[in-house]
Amino acid sequence: MAKTSYTCVECGYKTPKPLGRCPACGAWESFQEVAPSPRAPSRQAHLEAPSPISLSQVNEAEEKRFSSGLSEVDRVLGGGFV
Repeated sequence: MAKTSYTCVECGYKTPKPLGRCPACGAWESFQEVAPSPRAPSRQAHLEAPSPISLSQVNEAEEKRFSSGLSEVDRVLGGGFV
C-alpha cells in the first residue's frame, strides 16, 4: 500500500510526514497532502500456478553433480551442485 506524502506549496520540498515549518524554504504551514500515485499491477498477479502432478510422473534423470569441496554441503545438496 502506497503511503501519503506531503509537499511544500512554496518550494516543492517533499516529506512523508506533515511538518509545521518547511526545512528547505522556512515557510510555515505550507505543506499540502499529496495522494499516492496508483501502482502498476504486479507481474506476479497474472501468473497461474502450475497444475500438480503425481510423484510417479516426475522425471528422475541423473544429473552430473559438481563437488563443493565440503562434504557436509555436498551431502545436503544430494551429492553436490547440479
